[in-house]
Amino acid sequence: MYDFNILILEDETIIRMHIVKTLKAIGCKNIYTAKTYAEALILASRYRFHILFSDIKLENSQYDGIDTAKALQKLQNPIVIFITAYNDKEILSRVTEVKFIGYLLKPYRIDEMETLLSLAIKKCDFSANKKCILTSGIYNFDMRDNSLYREECKIDLSKKERLFFALLFNNRSVLVPYSLIEEMVWYGESVSGNTRRTFIYRLKKRFPDLDLQIIKNDGLLLH
Repeated sequence: MYDFNILILEDETIIRMHIVKTLKAIGCKNIYTAKTYAEALILASRYRFHILFSDIKLENSQYDGIDTAKALQKLQNPIVIFITAYNDKEILSRVTEVKFIGYLLKPYRIDEMETLLSLAIKKCDFSANKKCILTSGIYNFDMRDNSLYREECKIDLSKKERLFFALLFNNRSVLVPYSLIEEMVWYGESVSGNTRRTFIYRLKKRFPDLDLQIIKNDGLLLH
């Protein structure tokens, strides 16, 4: 079986524990849990998730499960399965903003989870688990753990820097807006333009040979 990572985003402790227990009983091993958007992104700075089980409504988070799924797909392209007990038309209409394969309705049945998990595994692009993504000739980015290498030398990065590079490498040759960078690198917290500019300037100075283009007032483009 492929070695894949699963993230469960669920703010209700009992349900979260029950999903973990069910997945382990099915045979899954690499299972991680989060209760909020921020916790999910912090975990995503360290691990690449192939499958995301996400509750749609999160009580103690500024962003809900749909927002989080969209963010993680910008970073890592996980297969998404939504968990919900709601039939709210407004919420469900927003779900179409995300690529997902189905719903796990509360209270869920184990056979339903097995079916959705099997479908998710079949849809996973495990070829994306190859180690290196090359850019600028000398930089390699390992998406499995968001590690950056200059030729063969691994570079120490902070959580924010890992998320920053994951976002850029996963969207190479596509303009990444400053608003998206701020939302994901700072986990949705309020951040000033000056803080963001200083952060980017410092990385540009640290990696002068990285083919990173600054598009004034718009965003960044990694070639």
